[in-house]
Amino acid sequence: MTDLENQTQTAKEHMLLTIEGDRTLPAFVTIPDVGLDSENCFRPFLSENVELLQKFCLYHIHFPGQTPNSPNLLAGQFPTFTEILAQIKFLLDSNNVTNFIGCGVGAGGTILLHFGFTYPRIMKGLVMVSATPMPPGWTESLVAKVDQLALENVGMNEIVIRQFLSRWFSSQTMSQKPELVQQYRDFLTKLNPHNLGEFIQSFASRKPPIAEETLSKATFEVFVVIGEESGHIDDITDSFHLFDVHQRAKLEVEGCSGLVTVEQPKVFSEPLNLFFQGLGEPYSK
Repeated sequence: MTDLENQTQTAKEHMLLTIEGDRTLPAFVTIPDVGLDSENCFRPFLSENVELLQKFCLYHIHFPGQTPNSPNLLAGQFPTFTEILAQIKFLLDSNNVTNFIGCGVGAGGTILLHFGFTYPRIMKGLVMVSATPMPPGWTESLVAKVDQLALENVGMNEIVIRQFLSRWFSSQTMSQKPELVQQYRDFLTKLNPHNLGEFIQSFASRKPPIAEETLSKATFEVFVVIGEESGHIDDITDSFHLFDVHQRAKLEVEGCSGLVTVEQPKVFSEPLNLFFQGLGEPYSK
């Protein structure tokens, strides 16, 4: 069970951390994609990999205003991308987390990647699920701006909902598991559209970009997981080869789009254990 009583907020009362498990164990930090929370992004994966709770204490990062039926955030209250990284550091420092393995899906993976370069040698390993290290191009920036305007002026709408669902789920999942997809549709309809738009715009404005030559200098190991129907598969595959050959591993999953942690949570078990073994103690125990 998640220790919901044990919550730490940042000085700006923006971001939240929930802790699950024994704090004496090594830390495993999770960050969900935009439009998701830690429960619907990671719980299917954790349920299929229960040994994680025996090896790690889980630290789940939550973003402001991204829970169902949240009130509107005030103007400028959602943190900038740089502030997000600083607030994650504050949360971890407040709980005496001096090193950890990170696991992020979509935007969460990209955020953790930037964290690893901003605060080197704290993160020992990173599991990036359908996350791109590339800076936002003009297409992403334009789509983010259009989505934010639509969410602000029209509210949660079918176009935005379909964008998220098609990014998370493969055509196979859409057709064969309609009840599962409906759960995520229902979750999106309960989110505050203004707050979601603020998160989208903050992420699309991430600066400074990570230079391609910098990826080879990462001080942490990288395990890239990507669904074969992910819209970012080309960018992720191309950028994967920029990491040091001795510090990288990749898993491509058939029948998946971006939300591999939900579509195929069982595929992680053996590859994750191999990744942990490569990191050495205390992660390989």
